Amino acid sequence: MKISKKVAGVEYAIRDIVLAARKVEQKGMKVDFVKVGDAVEFGFKFLDNVKEAVIDEIRAGGNEY
Repeated sequence: MKISKKVAGVEYAIRDIVLAARKVEQKGMKVDFVKVGDAVEFGFKFLDNVKEAVIDEIRAGGNEY
């Protein structure tokens, strides 16, 4: 795979974790990959106070979580 010059120097810490997880998989162990944004798909539930905080932030004009 060829890496674009624009992103060749970009570091993204999650990639290091994935590389380590792939090595564990190669040893025959099962690894579950939970990606950002997939929490509900894997059975995680957001607490009501967290939901309300996100709604309040959106109503206040923010876009962060």
